[in-house]
Amino acid sequence: MRLSSSYGHPSPGAGEASGREDRPQRIGDSRRRRRRAPQASTPARALPFLSRPRDPGDWDFSPEWYGSQGGGFGRDDGVVVYRSGDVTVTGHPSSSSSSGGSGGGGGDGGGGASPSWRVLRFGEATRQSVSLVSSSSSSSSSSSSSSSSSLQLDPTCLAFEYTKTLVALSLALLPLPGGEGSRRARVCCVGVGGGSVPAALAALRPDADVSAFEVDERVVRSWPAMGLVGAGAGAPALPNLRLEWRCGAEAVAAVAASAPGSVDLLVVDAFDADDAVPPVFTDPSGSEFFRDAARALAPRGAALINLHCGPRPGPAAALAAMFSLGDAGGSGSAAPSSVAFDASKGKGREAVAVARAYAAALLDFSPSGAPAPAPASAFLVAARRQQNAIGVVARAGLLALRTEGEEIEDPAPAPPLVNAAALSAAASRGAAACAVALPFDVGSRANYGLLRL
Repeated sequence: MRLSSSYGHPSPGAGEASGREDRPQRIGDSRRRRRRAPQASTPARALPFLSRPRDPGDWDFSPEWYGSQGGGFGRDDGVVVYRSGDVTVTGHPSSSSSSGGSGGGGGDGGGGASPSWRVLRFGEATRQSVSLVSSSSSSSSSSSSSSSSSLQLDPTCLAFEYTKTLVALSLALLPLPGGEGSRRARVCCVGVGGGSVPAALAALRPDADVSAFEVDERVVRSWPAMGLVGAGAGAPALPNLRLEWRCGAEAVAAVAASAPGSVDLLVVDAFDADDAVPPVFTDPSGSEFFRDAARALAPRGAALINLHCGPRPGPAAALAAMFSLGDAGGSGSAAPSSVAFDASKGKGREAVAVARAYAAALLDFSPSGAPAPAPASAFLVAARRQQNAIGVVARAGLLALRTEGEEIEDPAPAPPLVNAAALSAAASRGAAACAVALPFDVGSRANYGLLRL
């Protein structure tokens, strides 16, 4: 049966094809930039770990869901609960306790009373998205319809580091609720995949309307098996989340035409079948998307762009990544702050070029024709363990202010400089305003591998 092309509340929005998630790997540090955080902030950063619950998406659980497909380090292939061509969803038993639903125990991989992992896969190499779901009734693991009819999604369980980074940055940049002249914040996600990022933002910020757009019908049909929507053409897991089967570039153009300057946060997480960002989202010379995004973004809005910054690792490198970097969300260790990718060559250089193109398009334009309010910021933030970098373009905020206690080595000293401490503080304030407490460290992820553009 053909799924409805739209789910959830009827607000307008923007979006696109699903973002792909590379296998994790050890990240090499670059020496272009070294930062020492202000000493006064160091003790405070460690204190929240004393009371923070165990992260249900902690990397320690990754062998349960990663799978052995393509030489992966997972325990087994899991149980296929959805298939459409090379797009599959596999179920895996989970020992993680869900923070957003029922918890404890090990699942049966396809349903049951305990939590289980669901993994959206593209072929054998790409683990696109991971969700933690629970079911209150027994169901067959061989059918996506029967196994997803009563699934309850834990939207705060983020198993990939890049999703944690996107959420941390989103919380830093979204306007806080209840401010002067406040209205419901508006978030547009270009690309859905398994829905980890839009679902998390909708759960954490119920005062915001989150619209997300997916162009691949096979991915849209996988949503019930991922717990993102009810079986068949059911409603989304959260009331303020709208999911639509639609080309994202077209959706952004529609917002730019009908409601210019209305999007507070634009998240671009779009990858094609070859695990590459489509040119429409990377090349401003041959696309209207950059211009439409500039029109749609609010005068004090921000945009996040998920990009690859390195080659896909082999199985050995992926396995080594399990032990390469401490998880601040689980252990309380301080996050490294050095640049975590090589910005001078290969995918790293491409990521910098794309992020700079967004900065040029979004910071030089506003719906009123006036320049963006100062101070504006443009920078890249790396994701731990993974060759992903998030391009950040913020039209306004305090992130461009430099304070004492921050040492920066960079051959291009032109202002503005991104203040890592202010960025972490903004993310922490955003997390404090959330409806649900996040079980992982937000502040350190918001400035990990920080590179000013």
